[in-house]
Amino acid sequence: MAKKNRRWICHYCRKLNESNKRKCIWCGEWKVGDKSKLIRDLDGLVSKYTLKTKGRVCITCGKPATDAGHYRSRGHMMTRWYLNNIHPQCVGCNRFCNGRLDEYALYIVNKYGQDELKKIHRMSNIVFQPTKPWLLEKIKEYKSKLEALWI
Repeated sequence: MAKKNRRWICHYCRKLNESNKRKCIWCGEWKVGDKSKLIRDLDGLVSKYTLKTKGRVCITCGKPATDAGHYRSRGHMMTRWYLNNIHPQCVGCNRFCNGRLDEYALYIVNKYGQDELKKIHRMSNIVFQPTKPWLLEKIKEYKSKLEALWI
């Protein structure tokens, strides 16, 4: 039985592509089929947006920040891209000191209030599985936000 020649439409530029290509021949983006790739793309965009809008100073120690640290870890999908859960942190605090959660919690309480900390904890207990269309919409949203910051 012969294999069908199925063409696919790029989710980024919306143009038709050949079935044997893994990258779009028009815009060069990878074929969307892997949800984990979309999650990684959105993580990168949200990290860039966080560092651009909230500065590059670690909120827990004051050193130059290169990471976007999460108070509740990225394993909690409901708070993974929630901007009040993400702040600039240095590599030492974020990766080697497990985020210094005590200082992080104090920062959130001082900046947003006790209710916001409780809200983050409640949200992190909600089960959320992002779909491909939702991820694509968020990627598009954060790309446009980042482009607006460059202007």
